[in-house]
Amino acid sequence: MRADRDVATFTFEDISIAFLHKGTITASFELASVVHTFNCGGMAILPPGSRATLTLSDADCTVIYLKPDLIPDVKPERFAGLEIVPQIDPVDLQMTFLIACIREELQSGQRGGPRFMESLGLAMANHIFARYSTSVSSKTTFRGGLKPRQTRRAQQTMMATLDESVPLAKLAKDAGLSPWYFCRAFKQSTGVSPHQWMLERRFEQARQLMADDRRTLTSIAIDLGFASLSHFSAAFKQATGISPTHYRRNVVG
Repeated sequence: MRADRDVATFTFEDISIAFLHKGTITASFELASVVHTFNCGGMAILPPGSRATLTLSDADCTVIYLKPDLIPDVKPERFAGLEIVPQIDPVDLQMTFLIACIREELQSGQRGGPRFMESLGLAMANHIFARYSTSVSSKTTFRGGLKPRQTRRAQQTMMATLDESVPLAKLAKDAGLSPWYFCRAFKQSTGVSPHQWMLERRFEQARQLMADDRRTLTSIAIDLGFASLSHFSAAFKQATGISPTHYRRNVVG
C-alpha cells in the first residue's frame, strides 16, 4: 500500500498486520479511543473486525491478512477459544523478520513458491497466537456491560476533554479493567465504542458551534481536536451523511 496523502477508513475482516517502511500513518482505532501516529518501523497487529481511519503521508506500508483458508496446515481447533489482543507498535523482532521475508517474497514474484509463503504464514500465525492471544474461557464475561457508575465516570472524563482523545489506558484504569475488556464492556453498555461515543459528542458540539456564523469551520475543527479541516469534514460526513459546509448552509441556514 502506497500513498502520498490520503485518508481512508478500513474494516479489517481477518487478523491484520501492518508494518510501515516509509512515511507516517496516523490511525484512529474505532474499537478504542486511541489515536496513534506510526513512523518508519511502526507496526500494528489487529484482530478480526477491527476498524480504523488512517491518514497516510508519503506512506509505504506492508499489510498482511491472515486468512484461515490460505493456511491449509492450520486446523480450526488449533486456535479454538483464543482471541487476539490488539497490539499498537509492539517491539517484536520476530514479526519484523517474518514481514521482511514475506515482503521480499512478494516482490520477487513468489520465487520460493506457494509452499514457502504458506510456511511463512503459518509461522506468523503461530507466533501471533502464542504471544498475543488470550483464552476466551478464562476472561470475565460482561453480560451487563459496565456498571452505571463506571459508564458515567468514563463519559464524564471524555466530555471534559472533547478537544483531545482520552488515553484508553486511563479510562480502563478508572474502571478497574484492562483496556481490551473495557472496550467490550463499554460498547455493551452504550451500543458504541468509546471512540465512537466521543466522536458523536464532538459532532453534537460541532453542530452547536456551526450555528454561530462568526465561527469558521477550521476553528471549529481545531477546537474539537481534529488534525485539520479535511479530517474533520471527512469524519463529519461519514457520521452524518453530509459535509459540514452543506450542514451549515442547508440545515443551520
